[in-house]
Amino acid sequence: MPLEFELLDRRPLDASLSWWEIGDLRLSQIEASPHRVRRSPARAGMDSLVLDFVLEGRCYVEQDGRRVGVGPGSGAICNAARPYIQYFPETCKLAVLTFPRELLSRQVAAIDRGTATDLASGSQLFPLLSAYVKQLITQAPSLTPSTAQVVAQHLRDLICGAIGETLSQVPLPLSEHKVAALIRVHAYISAHLHESNLNSEAVANALRLSTRYINQLLEAEGISLGRLILRKRLEAVADALHDPNMATRSISTLALAFGFNDLTHFSKTFRQHHGVSAREYRAQVPAQWSR
Repeated sequence: MPLEFELLDRRPLDASLSWWEIGDLRLSQIEASPHRVRRSPARAGMDSLVLDFVLEGRCYVEQDGRRVGVGPGSGAICNAARPYIQYFPETCKLAVLTFPRELLSRQVAAIDRGTATDLASGSQLFPLLSAYVKQLITQAPSLTPSTAQVVAQHLRDLICGAIGETLSQVPLPLSEHKVAALIRVHAYISAHLHESNLNSEAVANALRLSTRYINQLLEAEGISLGRLILRKRLEAVADALHDPNMATRSISTLALAFGFNDLTHFSKTFRQHHGVSAREYRAQVPAQWSR
C-alpha cells in the first residue's frame, strides 16, 4: 500500500493491528509507538476516506494545506486518494474506519472541506459516533453477516450526520434527547425495510412520535421521513446487487425483499438515485478500496 513509515527517536516500531469488514466499511484498531506516516496518492479506483478516532495518545494530521492536532475523544478524516501526513509523537491507540468516498459524496457536499479538521469540536453527533465505534470494536469479531449489514447502515448514517454537521460550521440545534430520537428513527427504518407497509405513519406509530416531530428532526439532514425511507430502501437494494451472495437472486426479488411493491416505481427511482438502471448497476464492478 502507498504508506511510508518514519520511525522516531531511532526506536523500532512497536505496533499491532486488528481489523474487521463490516459491509462496505472496514473497522481497524491500531496501537503503535511514536511514528510518522506519509500517504502517497492511491492508485485509480481506490478512492476511499479514512476516519481516525483517537482513543489514547495524540495525532497530528496534515492534508489540503490544513494541520490539526486531535487527542482522545476527537478524530479527523483524510482522503486516501490524495497525499496526507499523520504524526504520532507518543504511543497511540486508534480506531479507524475506512470506507468508499462515495458513501459521503452522495449525501454530504464538499466533503474535502472537512479533511484535517477536528471533527469533535462543537459537535453533538461525533461523540455518539465515537462511542458507537468503541463499543463496536468489542463486538465486531462476533457479528453475523446480517447483523453486520444493519450495523454498517447505522454507521453510514452517523458518519454522514457527523461530517455534515462539521461542514455546516454550525452545530446542529439538537438536544441530546433529540439526537437520541433521531438515531432511533434511523435504526427502526433500517431494521424494517423488508416490510412493504413501512411508511411515515408506521414509523411514527412504532416510535410513539408524531410524523411532524420526526420531520422537524430530519430537517437537520435536509430530508423528509418519507424520502429517508425511500433512500434507505434504494441503498439496501444497491448493496444487495453488489453482494456475491445475492448474485442468483433476480433484481425484482431483491426489490420486493426490501419493501418495494411497485416494480415500475422502483426502476424509475433507482435510476434517479444512482444514475443508472438496477441492471447496469449490478453489472458494474464495485470500486476497490483500502487504507
